[in-house]
Amino acid sequence: MVRKIIIDYRKLSDGNFVTKVSNIITAMTGNPDFPTPIPPLSDLSAALGEFVTAMAAAGEGGKALVEIKNQKRIALAELVSQLGLFIMYTANGNTTVLAGTGYDLTKIPGSQTLANPGAVKIKDG
Repeated sequence: MVRKIIIDYRKLSDGNFVTKVSNIITAMTGNPDFPTPIPPLSDLSAALGEFVTAMAAAGEGGKALVEIKNQKRIALAELVSQLGLFIMYTANGNTTVLAGTGYDLTKIPGSQTLANPGAVKIKDG
């Protein structure tokens, strides 16, 4: 089974999302497996900075500021997703390469054994 990375971080809080994106940028900066990532890390860094600024402004209140923050998060998440797709394509399933990107690897599904369901009766109906 080909390993993949998680590219959807919608369930993370804003603070945890900032930490995850920062870790991705750090891991990808100078990464020899991805000398010219698409999108460029400078785009990701700029979007992260805009999101952090919008988070601070939204903390002061106001629906308009919260909406701006939400839009900045969506834009950043789109870049994170695009970069993740580029990484998966380039890595071609190489787990070592994927693990060095700052993204989380998907779990390997384990085998499951079903318990005996007991006496099963099928009725025409």
